[in-house]
Amino acid sequence: MSETSDVIVVGAGIVGCSVAYALARDGVQVTVIERGEIGREASWAGGGILTPIRPHTYPTDLLPLCRSGLDTFDRWIPALADESGIDVEHDVVGLLLLVRDDEDEREADSLRAWKNEHSQPAEVLSRAEVRERVPGINPEFHKALLFPDTRQIRNPRLLRSLSVAAERGGVTFRTKCPVGGLVRNGERIIGVQTPQGEMHAGTVIIAAGAWSSGSDLGISPAISVKPIRGQMILTEQDPVAFRHVLLWKGQYLVPRRDGKILIGSSIEDVGFDSRVTAGVVHSLLQRASEILPALSDAPFLRAWAGLRPSTPDRLPYIGPIPGADGVLAATGHYRNGLLLGPFTGEIIAAIHAGRPPGVDLTPYRPGR
Repeated sequence: MSETSDVIVVGAGIVGCSVAYALARDGVQVTVIERGEIGREASWAGGGILTPIRPHTYPTDLLPLCRSGLDTFDRWIPALADESGIDVEHDVVGLLLLVRDDEDEREADSLRAWKNEHSQPAEVLSRAEVRERVPGINPEFHKALLFPDTRQIRNPRLLRSLSVAAERGGVTFRTKCPVGGLVRNGERIIGVQTPQGEMHAGTVIIAAGAWSSGSDLGISPAISVKPIRGQMILTEQDPVAFRHVLLWKGQYLVPRRDGKILIGSSIEDVGFDSRVTAGVVHSLLQRASEILPALSDAPFLRAWAGLRPSTPDRLPYIGPIPGADGVLAATGHYRNGLLLGPFTGEIIAAIHAGRPPGVDLTPYRPGR
């Protein structure tokens, strides 16, 4: 098989689908090539919280992307609903950082100071106010910080909405089609190699998440991405007893509109091992029941794991790849792919069209 497009996007996660959708809106002919199924890796596996967990521990250069990421959602969600007919459950739910011991107090003080420094709202809630908002919470949590503007999204539905809207905009998806290498014409990349043959394009976008540094692509010196496993559990309450995301010691509970509750997540440097393990599931369930004791009697629906694309400095790679003329990177978003994916799509579309990208890309340049 040999086919030609204006752009080939390698990877159909949140970033790859967002890039394809943004390019299609510019009238660009796009083919997305995915080694598995659309949106079934880290994008599908995450919790759908549209904020960095513990943002005060991230590099300051992540903040401009996060701000623009939320603005992009405000523009995209109405259009996606119209174009796909799918409600992605984009809700402002707020987040409660729970405080139980001295370690929690220090964490709350640090995060509150960071929020104040960046003019983001944070409110201290008393024990009684916490129990009013979260009936049945462990009474040992004597206060909490409320971040009222935190949003969540139903990430599997977002992936479906993006892929449907992109296809209706003319994007072609090739699934179960691994990329085995890049096709060169002199110094320029003109396409990719697949088991079905070469596919050619004027521009190739690497948006393959944890697989973006594959040796077959020959670009790993410029983008260093490795997988970090995160395991998740799904349970439910009828009716659900709270509406905020609950965060304690790095673990979160995410309530959905239909009563489902996500429990997550682990951070494990185990290579490309996406298995669910008994020890981590036990630990997640134990901590969840420390927050809400009633969860110990909730039904266990299922568990899964995803591989997040981590970089050495926890910043993504966005832009041209040195030594690979004709190739752009859009990868390495670690735990923030859902939040940053749509804005990354707009950045790549702007670069392709020769428009200003809307943000200084120096901190995110491949090869840094």
